Amino acid sequence: MKCASRLLIVATIVSLSFVTALPITAFGAEFSADLVMSGGGDEQTGKVFIKGRLQRMELMEDGELSAVSISRPDKGVNWNLMPDEKMYMEMSLTEIGYEDMESLESKSKMTVLGNETVNGYKCEKRRYESNDETEGPVIVWFSPKLGYPVRIHTLAYRGEGDMIMEYRNINTGKVPDSMFEIPGGYKKFAIPGMPAGMPGGMPKVPGMGK
Repeated sequence: MKCASRLLIVATIVSLSFVTALPITAFGAEFSADLVMSGGGDEQTGKVFIKGRLQRMELMEDGELSAVSISRPDKGVNWNLMPDEKMYMEMSLTEIGYEDMESLESKSKMTVLGNETVNGYKCEKRRYESNDETEGPVIVWFSPKLGYPVRIHTLAYRGEGDMIMEYRNINTGKVPDSMFEIPGGYKKFAIPGMPAGMPGGMPKVPGMGK
């Protein structure tokens, strides 16, 4: 079904968005950028909007907006929007295993691999090795100037190969608060019996899931 297909797409970008929960609060990051995710020979594109700890991710399909994920740590929830159907699903961040930078560092060993420039930003390249041997490493290109990662590389994603998420054409500046709210006219729905409210549960990102 078209609806179920969109839910699976949203589940993927939501889980990937949690990898970017790095120490942004002190920096007060605020920007928008083009989003490119690649893995397994496939590529997904979209947009990302950041305002402090708030994050909005959009996925495009055939040139049209197909799915939206809004992460609200301040409210403890994540909203998945399906624009075509004018519906949204609400999930608890606790249910889906949301973790911030402190949680990642407490469960991982971090090694600085050096410095690289990515998309015009000087970055510190970091490798995080999870204490859980079933989870693969995460490599992060963190920009001190931006106060946020520019590229994230999860190795052996779910045993199916690597996954890379990158921000391009970064535009710093004010992002409206309305970008992180549910638009008017959307109806809330849920799928009974589904943990975390998603078909098959949430995809697990190495180094970030519980």
